[in-house]
Amino acid sequence: MKVIEAARGSLREWHRRIEWLTGPSRDDRQTAKIWDAASESAPGRLFALLTRPFINALPHSRATQSVRRIRAGWRHLPPGERMRLIGTAVVVAVAVHAIMTLARGAVGWWWVLLPGVALTFGCCALVLSFASRSSSDL
Repeated sequence: MKVIEAARGSLREWHRRIEWLTGPSRDDRQTAKIWDAASESAPGRLFALLTRPFINALPHSRATQSVRRIRAGWRHLPPGERMRLIGTAVVVAVAVHAIMTLARGAVGWWWVLLPGVALTFGCCALVLSFASRSSSDL
């Protein structure tokens, strides 16, 4: 039971550390203040003049709406489900890298070291995601 509690504690700590990825979006008023302050200088005014049409069109673009829809769906997933998806994606990426590297022939240790670290991260994310399934306090 101590292992499960340690895994749950690690899961809570990991979720707390990556909360900025899934936290609330930026405040539009703060962004407007930063934009106004940066656009007071001559280069800032020129940059603002050139980029203003693109900035104004950005919220209405199909790409932005698609990203917002995906982001909203991601935020509504439970933390364990998000970690399971992250872990699965990392493990699949390492598998693809390993297949492509081994198909190439003899490789050095560097081409195995970083995927090994990524595989360890992906496996830990998967294990913690299954440990969080029974955790109701997240």
